[in-house]
Amino acid sequence: MAASNHERIGKALELLNRGLIPFIEREMQAAHGEQWRESALASFPSDHPQAKGRGAAGSRAGETPALPSDTQILLAVLWNEWNLVFKKTLGHAERSLVSELREVRNQWAHQQSFNTDDAYRAFDSMQRLLSAIAAPEAAEIERQKQELLRIRFEEQARRESKRDAGKIAEEVIQHLAGLVGAEVEVTLEIQAKLPNGAPDHIVRTVTENCRTLKFKDHGFEEEE
Repeated sequence: MAASNHERIGKALELLNRGLIPFIEREMQAAHGEQWRESALASFPSDHPQAKGRGAAGSRAGETPALPSDTQILLAVLWNEWNLVFKKTLGHAERSLVSELREVRNQWAHQQSFNTDDAYRAFDSMQRLLSAIAAPEAAEIERQKQELLRIRFEEQARRESKRDAGKIAEEVIQHLAGLVGAEVEVTLEIQAKLPNGAPDHIVRTVTENCRTLKFKDHGFEEEE
């Protein structure tokens, strides 16, 4: 079963967290020294265990606990410490991305739905922010963004096909079918010339879809 856009964004937020944590810790330590954790805690929700002074899970005395993999907290630290810390390395465009992604995270946390355009914009904003801090996770977000773009084009093609089919039915078929004794048969033929051939996964997908759609004849032929 294909993943929903909500699920895709959830996985992308996990990648965003992984990319942000080392950057935030490095910049906060550079600006605040040994007191960086206390400064970061100011951005934690009041009911968070670390904000209550219980420390990070698994940390030992004398160690600086890692920031939690929590998008809400990480983006809040970026936002609240912007002028003192992150403005030195990031610009106004990145601040706008942080603001936008805070809203995306809130929508995701409240189980709001995302259409493909919304999801693509969220992926693009994550990829831009991660690229700005040279996080390697940006490459995976870019790959997922391109996959989402492919899905978007497929959805658009399906909508256009349905629209065209309805137009043919309305402007051609109904006139012919209205004639006395008329027998109207509609066929669909698809031909694609592929100079470089088709990858195996494309062959499998197209073949399975043709079976599902009950095409009478389908297959791939190699040109001699």
